[in-house]
Amino acid sequence: MPAAMVRRVMWAACHGGEFGRDAPPKPTPDGLTAALKRVHVEPEYVLFVGDSPGDMTAARAAGVLALGAVWGWHPPAALRAAGADHLLPGPTSIGPSLMDHLPQSTARAP
Repeated sequence: MPAAMVRRVMWAACHGGEFGRDAPPKPTPDGLTAALKRVHVEPEYVLFVGDSPGDMTAARAAGVLALGAVWGWHPPAALRAAGADHLLPGPTSIGPSLMDHLPQSTARAP
């Protein structure tokens, strides 16, 4: 599946779209897990950027890397306490360099 389509499906899953309608809300991982199954992507190949403790909890429960967006409503300590693997300092942190957060063995995943 093309990367652009995967991004679109994952965005929908995380923002109440196609997968979010039938799944309990975050912090349950159900919407994210359903999206991963739908696009046939293993959790170890996924980065989840969120700005709330519920986002971090859902990401961790789904087995994906949880990246906390510290420019949101919650302080960095709350994101860390909820399981953020890394904290992103600003929106400009979102880009190709996010792949650097994945383990080397998965950085080249399809």
